[in-house]
Amino acid sequence: MAWFKVDDGFSTSPKVLSIPRSSRMAAVGLWTIAGTWCAKHLTDGHVPNFMIDEWGADESLAVALVKAGLWVEDAEGYVFHDWSDYQPSRLEVNANREKERQRKESYRAKKGANQSDSPSGTTVGQEESSHGVSGPPDPTHPDPSRPSTSDEVEGSSSEPDGSDAKRFSADVIRLCDTLAELVRLNGNKVGVVGTTWWLSCDRLIRLDGYTAKQIEWVMQWSQQNEFWQSNVMSMPKLREKFDQLKTKAMQEAAARKQPQDARKQTPTERALSTLSLPTDFGPKGITS
Repeated sequence: MAWFKVDDGFSTSPKVLSIPRSSRMAAVGLWTIAGTWCAKHLTDGHVPNFMIDEWGADESLAVALVKAGLWVEDAEGYVFHDWSDYQPSRLEVNANREKERQRKESYRAKKGANQSDSPSGTTVGQEESSHGVSGPPDPTHPDPSRPSTSDEVEGSSSEPDGSDAKRFSADVIRLCDTLAELVRLNGNKVGVVGTTWWLSCDRLIRLDGYTAKQIEWVMQWSQQNEFWQSNVMSMPKLREKFDQLKTKAMQEAAARKQPQDARKQTPTERALSTLSLPTDFGPKGITS
């Protein structure tokens, strides 16, 4: 569950009081509904224009929020001013969810290993009424703890020899978030962006020898290709198909160098023509 935090001094803040009284309550209502929507969908405070219409709000209310300094207008709608100063980011929420998932998984594994053969199924050395762990935090708590942030995110090793990184670089996190956003923009659902994604991206860089620029180029190509955009919807899948995707993308890039009548291009071809091949695309002896 995501949370949208509102300070108890919000109602008397200068920004709120600067909104004309005739529209203040309606504008604050829009601000609040939009905030909970952004928190739920992890948009980092971005409010698209179509949602303003969906909520039945008048555009003048959004304008009032901009004038008050609560929102900032952008090309696709509006953005909460200083969202990250008051709300957890998408990266923080996903990292926290993955950490909680791993904690529960570890607990269940230990619980299963310690189960006795008694009919009651209680754990050895424990009373029947207790399983030795505290319950989940109260879901009604008004201010859930936020995870700490840094340029690197911790993860767990999935390799028997522990060769996988236990901390992930900013490039790894950025590439995973970029792919997730591209998949969403294509109208597809995205699962949890966490350790599984980060490990795959880290291996693409560390083990497979590709640069962040090369990975992003192939990623962008795959999400503009009508076939691959529905077949590559996660970082593990991108890594699995990376060599095949790279070959196809480079072939198309080479073909685009040949003179052709732009009027005969499909919309997809025209979109792909905006992608330029990285000049350093040459891992494992492969060059463009």
